[in-house]
Amino acid sequence: NPMSFGMVWQEECYNAVFRIDKTPRMNEILVLPQFEKYIAKRFNENNYQPATEKYYNNLKNCLDAYQEEKNERKWIIHFAEKNGLIDFKRFLAEKRGMNDNSIRKRINSLKSFLKYLTKEDVCRFNQSIYDVKGDSYETEVIALNKSEIQQFLDLKIEDPFWQKIRDLFCFNCYMGLRVSDLMSLDKGQYWQDEEHDWFYTKENLKTGIIVTIPLTEIPLKILQKYEFNMPCYTSQYFNRQLEKILEHYHLFEDFVVYKRKVLKENKDSKVMKRTLVTSHTCRKSFITNCVGSGIPLNIIMKASGHKQLKTLQAYVQKVQNKSEFKKLNP
Repeated sequence: NPMSFGMVWQEECYNAVFRIDKTPRMNEILVLPQFEKYIAKRFNENNYQPATEKYYNNLKNCLDAYQEEKNERKWIIHFAEKNGLIDFKRFLAEKRGMNDNSIRKRINSLKSFLKYLTKEDVCRFNQSIYDVKGDSYETEVIALNKSEIQQFLDLKIEDPFWQKIRDLFCFNCYMGLRVSDLMSLDKGQYWQDEEHDWFYTKENLKTGIIVTIPLTEIPLKILQKYEFNMPCYTSQYFNRQLEKILEHYHLFEDFVVYKRKVLKENKDSKVMKRTLVTSHTCRKSFITNCVGSGIPLNIIMKASGHKQLKTLQAYVQKVQNKSEFKKLNP
């Protein structure tokens, strides 16, 4: 039948163009074992930090939970069409409670995994799956100003363990280290220049960039209190204790808008500022206060270890200051 032959030929051409592999093998390859191989390969090739490992394990757990939700094992063929990714997006939002930024990050990682399978010739996919994109929105940067940091520093805390948590937090508000670098301070070096000013130099664990941070009066005073041997904790323990301290002493109880979108729908809410203060707040506070103090961006980047200005700006709290605009007056 010429018509049937034409339809078969047309389908074969479509599959060749869009690289769809409809061999039985697609129905025999499970997602999770392949994903485990993929992340193992990435970790062997890259010097990932614990936070990155935690992220990939979270994505693996999401895939596992997705299987349980559907009450069936997920074969690779499930993601061969874009409807599979769209369904996974919906699952992350409705069942895992993720916002659009978190969903976008995981969808991009999953697409990288599918590209890896194609590169390794495990299987091939309809190219339309790469058109599936996660949505994103701009979040509000939560930072502490200098007076808020000083308020925390002046707080009379009796518990010696809580004192250490507070001191480490305030110390890093003037250092701006990434959490992984803060928890490995001993890997860096404190030194003085010819004018006897103190500095801290360390190779950034995430990027490999060497950062040099001038030690101003407050962090230097904290360092001297601990004889240049600051306490060290896991980020999880540090954040748990920090939360308890802020709640116990009723700090930062002003309400702020917590911006959140889920599947493009606004889910904004008003929360106490203290509930959003974590170890990451230190870096945001450092950069925001540096910018507010008029320190040139290229000098801030030398201390923060940022390669691109765009990345640095994501850490800066946007504040309207009419007195600064008055400088434009003749």
